[in-house]
Amino acid sequence: PGSPLPTLGEPIREDPNSLRYRKKGGLVDWNTDVVYSMALYSSYVDFSQWKCLNFPGIKPFSMTSVGGSQPVNLMLYILKNNAPDEESKYHYECDKEMVTHLEISHAANMSVGPHDRKCTTGETLPARPRLLDTRAVSAES
Repeated sequence: PGSPLPTLGEPIREDPNSLRYRKKGGLVDWNTDVVYSMALYSSYVDFSQWKCLNFPGIKPFSMTSVGGSQPVNLMLYILKNNAPDEESKYHYECDKEMVTHLEISHAANMSVGPHDRKCTTGETLPARPRLLDTRAVSAES
């Protein structure tokens, strides 16, 4: 709180102690009363040019040559406590608690994804297909 907002396109500075703690696997104590700024970085993707690069023996190539015009979706979720341990290798929709969903696209190369369209136009999305939770079906049989 009280810190100036970072300038878009410039590196986001992180407190060195916080960085060390996080890199050692320390958990972030998210405070929902503040706004967080995050940087998405990869030495293999140039997001501003929408290219993959730095792969040994391969020259840089457009991400649209791999995924077409679809956006990249990054989702972060937590499996709820009621997810059985023996079946935790399955990530059923009913066991997920969504933390965040980022949809990344390049305006010049891609169509607008469904989540961005919903945010900009107010359009409602069709229900996402759900995996059948076979635990519930077998328990009723």
